[in-house]
Amino acid sequence: MERMIVAVRYHAHEIALLVISVILGINYLLAAISPPESIKALSLPTWFITMWALGLLSSGSLGLIAIFLQSRTVPLRDFVLYMRIEGAALVMSTGALLLIVTGTIMSAGMRGAFGIAFVIAWMSANIARSLQIRKEAKVLISEATKVGDADGI
Repeated sequence: MERMIVAVRYHAHEIALLVISVILGINYLLAAISPPESIKALSLPTWFITMWALGLLSSGSLGLIAIFLQSRTVPLRDFVLYMRIEGAALVMSTGALLLIVTGTIMSAGMRGAFGIAFVIAWMSANIARSLQIRKEAKVLISEATKVGDADGI
């Protein structure tokens, strides 16, 4: 039976954005910094802002854990699972970031154009990477099946 070896490569900006999500989530949860004006402008209840902060924290944490686990030698089925977890974390992050964009548009309008553009670019990168992960997972499963190294996939 042939074995597949999958090389993993991550760019610093991917990891940095996940770390930023963790830092922001922790800060907002601990109320070390107050929520941005864009979030306050939505007049959301406290529990909702807490859930938003948890979304940032959990998406960043899950993404970083998944990246760490992918860098280890694991069975292919686990590797694909970790890829999917990373993809899900990116989608979660996009949801939390959408709230920021919505609030910024409502509170600052075009005065917040740079911030809006930055966050929309971040959201777009999250979605693009999530779709890329989905495609790569399908290819890995397909190739593993061809060489008989599906490891229970």
